[in-house]
Amino acid sequence: MAEELKPCPFCGGEARIQHDRIEPCRNSENGDLITHWSVYCPNCGTKKEGGITEYYFNNEEKLVIQSDNFNGRKKAIEAWNRRVNNGSKTD
Repeated sequence: MAEELKPCPFCGGEARIQHDRIEPCRNSENGDLITHWSVYCPNCGTKKEGGITEYYFNNEEKLVIQSDNFNGRKKAIEAWNRRVNNGSKTD
């Protein structure tokens, strides 16, 4: 289940998540990929960069997340949802 994004802290607009770019993993000989994630508000342009997700090709040649420690989408959502007034990552 995908985590819900909080509204923009500046204008209250509906936030969206996006992958900014996809590039090959430098240390991979197997064609592994890295995706850079961020959350943004299309209403006012506020943007919070998240992190990267590393993917590898499994035996069926499908892309799979390398490790949950490198889940940039999840980190982008946590960063966006963090608010100064509560100090919590997801409250």
